[in-house]
Amino acid sequence: MPGITYAQNSHMKISNPVTCEHYIRSKISFLKEELWCIALSDDCELLSHQLISEGDFSSVPIKQRTILEFALKSKANQIILVHSHTNQNSHPSSNDLFWTERIHRFLKIIDLKLCDHIILSRKSSTSLLQLEPHLFE
Repeated sequence: MPGITYAQNSHMKISNPVTCEHYIRSKISFLKEELWCIALSDDCELLSHQLISEGDFSSVPIKQRTILEFALKSKANQIILVHSHTNQNSHPSSNDLFWTERIHRFLKIIDLKLCDHIILSRKSSTSLLQLEPHLFE
């Protein structure tokens, strides 16, 4: 698994799902499910990104410890999770919703903000913040 890729003097801001999708889509392989993490400063400036986990064609393992290690090494104040679906459907599964809420609560304990969890398929995307905002309360 590749390590953390740090932004080099980019001053790029990722403050909405569209900007996030444009930034990360070209990095994702849709041959298997992948979980990516994007680290942001308080003002949404891109700090880094990393492929956190790779799965198979229908699931990806979630490793909360790896997400936390990435966020701390990146000196992030907030993060965005992005994961791919290998089919044409970016609609979240019940497992996607469960893990989003669980990770949000886990990070909140240490004052890290989960800004969004975006699911990408080859042809569409879904922002869980927009679809299920209660998961982020």
